[in-house]
Amino acid sequence: LDLNNYDLNLGITGSLINESSGSKILNTFGLVKATRLFSGTSISNDQAGLGFYIQTSNNFSFTDIKRGHTEQTGAGDGCVKRYWDLSPSNTGLSVDAIKLHYFHDDLDGIPQNELSFWQTNTGGSIWSNKYGTLDTLANTITANNLTLSNSIFTASRFDCDTNPNIALPDTSHLCPGQSVVLDAGNPSHLYAWSTGASTQTISASSTGTYYVTVTS
Repeated sequence: LDLNNYDLNLGITGSLINESSGSKILNTFGLVKATRLFSGTSISNDQAGLGFYIQTSNNFSFTDIKRGHTEQTGAGDGCVKRYWDLSPSNTGLSVDAIKLHYFHDDLDGIPQNELSFWQTNTGGSIWSNKYGTLDTLANTITANNLTLSNSIFTASRFDCDTNPNIALPDTSHLCPGQSVVLDAGNPSHLYAWSTGASTQTISASSTGTYYVTVTS
């Protein structure tokens, strides 16, 4: 079904049923929209049949879900042709997990095993790679422990062309009992400190050499 640049509003009770790769909604500008109550929601439920699943015990109240069918710019190195734009009544609360479903032809040539989960809370100006767990047989990707505001989600190929920029001090001088926080920067990357820590920042209070490896 081609939306022909119109929006399809499913409201509070409507749902898409039996959408498949050969029988699905598509359009460059038109959206499929629905409103759902997110409160004690199980990830086993496909919200309005839009390929969006959420697990949360928090009460977001009624939430508008919009699904679009174009690639998002700024998220990785090539997105699937599907994204989800959410506007909850209550923002800033935590979510246990979100799962996104796409069809194989939404990949548009992107290697499926290179996909990761991306989120923006800034309307698309800044994207964060949440990595996620990919199920290539089910065509889903799931990310855990997220914060839901006015958020957009998509699946995208990880951008391996951008190297992390690390700026740590060459030397820090401490007096007895003092410590210094070392920050590797590059949010949403993976960190491997010489101390064994895997967080973005560490607190150093002992004499020695500290180093970190940051990977995308």
